Amino acid sequence: MIKVKNLRKTFGANVAVDGINFNVKQGEVLGFLGPNGAGKSTTMRMITGYLVPDEGSVTVGQFDIVESPTSAKSLIGYLPAQTATKPWTPPSRLVHCNRFGIKASTHCPKAFAIAPASRSRC
Repeated sequence: MIKVKNLRKTFGANVAVDGINFNVKQGEVLGFLGPNGAGKSTTMRMITGYLVPDEGSVTVGQFDIVESPTSAKSLIGYLPAQTATKPWTPPSRLVHCNRFGIKASTHCPKAFAIAPASRSRC
């Protein structure tokens, strides 16, 4: 489950996200729709722990994304639309890099060393 409560993020004078509240129960699918600049990506970055909210909270499972980021991130699988990977990067590598919080870059192969047993599941 994901709980988002009073989420707010500003960049200088620009308010990117202003007081968003929602819950996503296990098994539910949620999509964000809106024009460019509406705060969709900023919201996802806060939910996944890439950005710290100015106000509000995000709970993933039972873990607050700011107070227990490692535990919360272990429950998240997230691949943004724009990544720093090359077009020929195999999907299995993206899965491992994302799962272990390793940015898809030259450090990505370390993910295979971290979890060699899970590599066989891809």
